[in-house]
Amino acid sequence: MDSANVPEAVLEAEALRHLHGPLPTAQFFPTGGISLDTAHEWLRAGALAVGVGGDLVHYDPPQRDSKGAVQARFQKMVN
Repeated sequence: MDSANVPEAVLEAEALRHLHGPLPTAQFFPTGGISLDTAHEWLRAGALAVGVGGDLVHYDPPQRDSKGAVQARFQKMVN
């Protein structure tokens, strides 16, 4: 099966649904700009997985998150 890493800025979640018609065996893994709030939209549209790293981990050293804070945001996303 083919897979593609699709930047969110290029494609919206609903468009992914339409790609499955002509590419029924393709597996898509959207990344870049996916948030905890939009991850479910992408998964419902048929994404194999989504990349949400920036929304899980804050990169600014003064705002460095604890492991527990990252885990809490992850749990919010998967529940």
